[in-house]
Amino acid sequence: MRSNFMTMKYSQIRAKKGQAGVSLIELSIALAIIAVITITGIVFATDALKESRIGSESARVNSIVMKSRAAFQNKALANLSVAATTTLDAARLGVFPSDMLDKPITDTSLAATDVKNRWGGNVQIFSNPALSVMTLVYNDIPQSDCIEFVNRVSSLFSYVSSGATVATTGVTAIKTPLTEASAQNIQTACQAGDNIVTFAYSK
Repeated sequence: MRSNFMTMKYSQIRAKKGQAGVSLIELSIALAIIAVITITGIVFATDALKESRIGSESARVNSIVMKSRAAFQNKALANLSVAATTTLDAARLGVFPSDMLDKPITDTSLAATDVKNRWGGNVQIFSNPALSVMTLVYNDIPQSDCIEFVNRVSSLFSYVSSGATVATTGVTAIKTPLTEASAQNIQTACQAGDNIVTFAYSK
């Protein structure tokens, strides 16, 4: 009788151990699935945020180009000197979307440095009346977004380079009137941590 009782106890203990083992395996599988779902979610969220940044900034660039051309056609900026930075004038004329300004247009302390892109870098417009062109300079574009951003907006411009202005020596040309932007040129130009890209276009 005692032997049967011991045998039953031993069987119950083994069964419980077996059940505990299955539970641990199931828990491990569940944790692995949760980890995969979490990582996938983070990747998708990161991609979505990047797409949002690049998409919204590309739309801003398109708006800036159209509005600045309208300003020049109205002769609003045409009389500025070749070397003049027209960023502040352009801001006061509504060339930049309001969400690019650190201060309202009506603020008397508004300065050219108050025009910011999506990444927090300064945005500048330079006027060259003699050549009837203007340049749009985007500062501090992170390497992670630079290639896609430049690729999206390059079709709006006749000249694109990495460098502070078109006249700066040592710039990397991305696109010229004779050369279309290529993936290799864009990749080469976007290798810095915080890239400065200059876009030139007619008025």
